[in-house]
Amino acid sequence: MLEQIFLVKQDVEKYRMLTVIKSLPPREVNLSNISSRLQFTYDEFTIEVQRVRRK
Repeated sequence: MLEQIFLVKQDVEKYRMLTVIKSLPPREVNLSNISSRLQFTYDEFTIEVQRVRRK
C-alpha cells in the first residue's frame, strides 16, 4: 500500500478509517460496522477515535 510508504502510522490509520466510512452506505455508518471493517473491537475503536481527535 502506497499510503504506508508515504504517511506516518497515525495518518495511515486515519486514511483507513476514512476509506471505510466512505465505502459504507449512509444507513450503515455506525461504530459497530466501522470497527468490524477495521477489525477492531468496539473498545479498541473508541480508543483510537479519541486518540485521533486529540491530534
